[in-house]
Amino acid sequence: MEGGDDNTIVAVDAAPADAAPADAAVAAPADAVDDDGMREAEKFDHPAEYWLACIGYAVGFGNIWRFPYMAYTMGGAAFLIPYFISLFFIAMPMYMVETLFGQLIRTKLNERYGTINKMFWGIAITQFFVGFFTVIYYVTLMAWSFSLFFDAWKSPFPWVMTEAELAIKTAAIKADPTKYKAGIEASNIWNPDYFYKDTLNKSDNIRDTGTLNGHLVFCMFLSYFVIYFSAWKGVKSTGKMVWVTCTLPYVILTILLIKGLTLEGSGNGLKYLVIPNWSKIGDIAVW
Repeated sequence: MEGGDDNTIVAVDAAPADAAPADAAVAAPADAVDDDGMREAEKFDHPAEYWLACIGYAVGFGNIWRFPYMAYTMGGAAFLIPYFISLFFIAMPMYMVETLFGQLIRTKLNERYGTINKMFWGIAITQFFVGFFTVIYYVTLMAWSFSLFFDAWKSPFPWVMTEAELAIKTAAIKADPTKYKAGIEASNIWNPDYFYKDTLNKSDNIRDTGTLNGHLVFCMFLSYFVIYFSAWKGVKSTGKMVWVTCTLPYVILTILLIKGLTLEGSGNGLKYLVIPNWSKIGDIAVW
């Protein structure tokens, strides 16, 4: 049995005398079944592509964006206690069950629960809406990432304050320190207007909708373009993309880790992460 582009090709071992030669090949129907009577599903070309796809689910925007914020605001190591409890007793068992279930049933996702019981067909609709709304906000994050990538080629960086802007900020902090959050120093060169004003072009109120942001529209289109051509042939094309999309995040995280450890005050950050703030354990928001 050999894999074709659209159909499975089955070699004919024997045929009647008036039929084609024995080495002829015929196309099996699209809904061909395997030896166990299950319908054949698309498969990765190599086992490494499957493992990379699984590993890739463990890394996302949350690793760089959400997790550090949660760990900082939820008591450092104290947050790791409910985190690991949820990881080992909820997330990992559910992940293993879903993976093993998919390998056992070996059908398309929208047909999987209906295979168990026809009454479960509605779960496929729920899965569709979950995927739909997830894609909406993830594509938005991708568009912002593309925008940041393009802005990174500008000189000077648009998210860095100029000397004139830094001088104005320093004077404002000295004039009225109560307007600034604790910990914000005059030496902080981050431009707070970069994201909301320069990138999003945020309006003053919800009634003032403004016009389309051409730069972000292009980045949004580029995000959909990349996603479409990553999945248009199913696992055949996705399996090739995971070699980049599932290894690059780990490379970036490693670079950020090395860079973070070389920054001034990194020891204080590690100390905060390792030594828990036990007063946070009783806070329901941490759990």
